[in-house]
Amino acid sequence: MRIQDVADILIMTLLLYQLYSWFRRTRAMQVLLGLGVVTVIYFVTRFLGLYMTSWILQELGTVLIVLIIVVFQAEIRQALYRFSLMRHFFGSRQESQQLSRFQEIVDTLFGLAKKRTGAIVVFQRSESLVDQMLNGVSLNCEITPQILEAIFYDGAPLHDGAALIREGKVALASCHLPLSQNPEIPQFYGTRHRAAIGLSERTDAVVAVVSEERGEVSLAVGGNCTASPRPGNWWRSLKS
Repeated sequence: MRIQDVADILIMTLLLYQLYSWFRRTRAMQVLLGLGVVTVIYFVTRFLGLYMTSWILQELGTVLIVLIIVVFQAEIRQALYRFSLMRHFFGSRQESQQLSRFQEIVDTLFGLAKKRTGAIVVFQRSESLVDQMLNGVSLNCEITPQILEAIFYDGAPLHDGAALIREGKVALASCHLPLSQNPEIPQFYGTRHRAAIGLSERTDAVVAVVSEERGEVSLAVGGNCTASPRPGNWWRSLKS
């Protein structure tokens, strides 16, 4: 075995692991598993000499590839964007601006939790969220406790949805997020938590959720959602 062969194996292993970690617990992962089953059936029928069945499966596979590109274009675009090395360069200034106002946001969110006021706040990091956050109202205003409390005040026009923090400002409010389809999500999680997990599964965003029923603040990162009794660990989530 040559050194080049070892390098090939390591590179393909890394790529497959990254693809799995990005697409697991999403619709795309379920479709990929289905395609894997169809591929196995195709090779079995071809080995057994079932020419008609193998030909139909081959033609069907070509059509499915085109359908996957059309249906999952957003996920494919996010995956290609994650491969881009330049995104770390463009995202450094953006992240530093977010962290400069972070403590004020955290204090406001924990204040909302004490008042049992539900909220969901998305912290954009290096990846674009244009294709994932829909029907938002543009604000582009400075972050203040008064603004956040006004957005999520029960009965306010913008309280039903998520607020987006981007480049140190409240960019959007009342946004709709993609809901997670993960069956392992606890039953007591409501729509806010499922939306937060769904966005974190598809992007590198950090999503804070304030539960009005339990009066707690949770963080959704990488498809996982955990309650945070104190804001001390949040810095590590945004910097990683």
